[in-house]
Amino acid sequence: MGVDVHRSLKAYGQPRALERLLLLILTLVEHPGIGSPEASEDASEEHHDALKALCDRVHKVAKSKNIEFACSTHAIRKDIGFLRQFGILSPRMYRWGYFLGTGIMTQSELHVALNALAAQANYQKDPQVRKLYESLTKRLKTIDPTGILLYPVRTQFNQSIIYTDPIKMMSDGYYRQTLIYHLEELEHSILSGEKVQLCHSRNPYKNRQTGYLWVYPLQIIHSNIAWYLLYENCANKHLAITRLDRFSDHYQSAKSPKRELVTQQESLEKAHQLLESGWGLFLGNPQDQ
Repeated sequence: MGVDVHRSLKAYGQPRALERLLLLILTLVEHPGIGSPEASEDASEEHHDALKALCDRVHKVAKSKNIEFACSTHAIRKDIGFLRQFGILSPRMYRWGYFLGTGIMTQSELHVALNALAAQANYQKDPQVRKLYESLTKRLKTIDPTGILLYPVRTQFNQSIIYTDPIKMMSDGYYRQTLIYHLEELEHSILSGEKVQLCHSRNPYKNRQTGYLWVYPLQIIHSNIAWYLLYENCANKHLAITRLDRFSDHYQSAKSPKRELVTQQESLEKAHQLLESGWGLFLGNPQDQ
């Protein structure tokens, strides 16, 4: 541990300094995002002072705890520097609000997010989201014994009719090998701009071919009753959407260089323009696009 850290620790041996630091941490825990222009009564971004907003909130928290407290923004800046030394706060700028780690939501914001997760886990049957939601519900029981945060005030009832969870498939004796088994790799390929080879094994439409194809996967979509993959065909740049269970479990990553995320985003936006133009899940033939 360096000399500077030892000096900092010694400074917080004083009761008032330690109290101020603990009040700052409590403020960041109870009010994630404090200091953002959106949370300020004066929403002007041009002259917004995030540090002053944070300092004001620390004073309010102290008052709510019946603690006599007074400090300057200079002292709070010093405390922030101390928290950064230990990695409790990151070294980045916090112009859009201060928060600890991944604790970026207030309870009301978390409630809305949990509603969306619950619907995706229970009705769209997303296996990764289901595991995440189950994990979160266990943690939240300690801070929400009444269950208010988990009550589904909002939901969406578009229920998937295809299997999406390999564990559920095995327990039900359904052994068809589909792209569902590669969801994590698929998500990674989307975010990294990776070209992959898939096998279109089933096709109920006579005008569409089956077989192997190299694609840039762009997005996993749930629509009405099933999960689909939106992708760009590497051979002709054709944008298409196909149900996940109509691909086999063949999944091969290309050794060629990956493309930038901005290129992925451009293709994704083009596909969504076609969707919004009324093409539906069939985005048209290559000549139509």
